[in-house]
Amino acid sequence: MKNLITFFLLAFAGVVSGATNTDYANKPGYDANGYPITTPSTSSVDIVVDENGDPDSLRLDSLNHLDVVAHAHAEGGHILFTGNFTADGNIILIDLSNTTDYPHSNTTWIHTANIIMNIAGDASSSRYLIEIGWIEDINASNSHFHKIFAIEGTKQAGDHDIIITQNPEAPKLKATGFLGPAETVTAFDTGTTHLDSLDQTTGTVTPADGDMVMRVTNITGGVTVNIMVGYHSH
Repeated sequence: MKNLITFFLLAFAGVVSGATNTDYANKPGYDANGYPITTPSTSSVDIVVDENGDPDSLRLDSLNHLDVVAHAHAEGGHILFTGNFTADGNIILIDLSNTTDYPHSNTTWIHTANIIMNIAGDASSSRYLIEIGWIEDINASNSHFHKIFAIEGTKQAGDHDIIITQNPEAPKLKATGFLGPAETVTAFDTGTTHLDSLDQTTGTVTPADGDMVMRVTNITGGVTVNIMVGYHSH
């Protein structure tokens, strides 16, 4: 009986070893029978690694596997703004054209990754509205403000924490990448030269197309806003 079982096992192994898989035969990493080769593949292929279309090469291991490591965008960075408001305020969170003070190098548009915000209204705060977005079509008197989210507090004192993580499909701050509320505002225009920002030299900036901005409006009492934005630029 033992010899009979051995015979059938050997026969089955012979059938399997002689089988072919035409879907994989002679493909990179596979032999003529369609089985993974036993030595590392010398074949490589070009792939598109980002939205800019920059190619790179990859190499499969001996089992035709590909090791992948996920990490943040190589050109990514974060900004942190903190301020106390007792009246309306308009802030440049990310100055797109400023590649000296801000942690980015491209100046076409901003791709957000995450937004973390803490809001603390004081005991006399009866209403506040905080809006986050970006501006375009700016001129000497106004611009289009595209809002990606807003929060309103009414007769509340205390802390409110907001965490928005939408990576990798986070808002792209450009007209072809986001559809939402937009309005013409006079708060951001090329005639406004002293809006608060994170500029390390003057602390103020003249707004421009593509800048990420924050509006704090209709304040009664006081509110402290802390906001951190993770992003990269294109």
